[in-house]
Amino acid sequence: RYGEGSDFCYVPQHTGKVTIRAAAGKFHQSVTVEVKKPLLKIVAEEETITYGQQPQLRYRVEGLLKGDTLQSLGIELKCLAQWQKVGAEDICFEPVACDKYEVQTQSAKLTVLPCKLTVRWNKTYDGTDKMPETLCATGAKGEKVFLTTGGALPSKNAGSYRPDVTVTGQNAANYTAEVICTVLPKRLTLHGLRVKDKKYDGTTKAELECPGTLQGVILGDSVAIGEMEVAFDSAAQGERKVTVKKVSLVGLDKQNYTVDCAEGFD
Repeated sequence: RYGEGSDFCYVPQHTGKVTIRAAAGKFHQSVTVEVKKPLLKIVAEEETITYGQQPQLRYRVEGLLKGDTLQSLGIELKCLAQWQKVGAEDICFEPVACDKYEVQTQSAKLTVLPCKLTVRWNKTYDGTDKMPETLCATGAKGEKVFLTTGGALPSKNAGSYRPDVTVTGQNAANYTAEVICTVLPKRLTLHGLRVKDKKYDGTTKAELECPGTLQGVILGDSVAIGEMEVAFDSAAQGERKVTVKKVSLVGLDKQNYTVDCAEGFD
């Protein structure tokens, strides 16, 4: 009616300029509007990886109309990030064209952390603190990584050490490293051990006549036999073999050596 307002709803079916005409009796009104594409946003998510790892390149999609998917729209995302070195870079996508949507992409930060290498190096005690000046390790993607050690341990003695190392080579900036060095005690053998004969007593107990000598001690080291426990291999009469059940060492360098309990002595 004249003087009263009226409302109506128009749902456009396509994009572009559309003229809408409203008429009521002899009165009419026309308006031209521009129907734009709906906005579709593809938002990358921040991610942190270690050098050599593959990022997941996660993202979220905002603005899809009901029933639409990126696949149904023929949208394939191509990431421009490289993640080939330690540092920070943007996760961004190539521009996307779509007939149905105006597509916007939003980048995010990708952080690549250094890859940590742990190298284990062992040697048997040799009376020196020497170790290789350079060690080679296999890093991410099969890369050769070189570690400079300085060529010396903190001590010559048996034990575990973590010397300072420097990563060198073409990809040094992509790595951190630690070297765990283990100096193992040197094995010694007994030579000349003898036990006393005895009368049958129903036991395997044996009494030392001569403890023998240690073979393999490095010149200048102080180490000797402390206590020793020996036994016959059987309590029966006759010639028997002798088993060394326990040996303890004494001396300033005793921690650098070990003696295997052995059997077969006459």
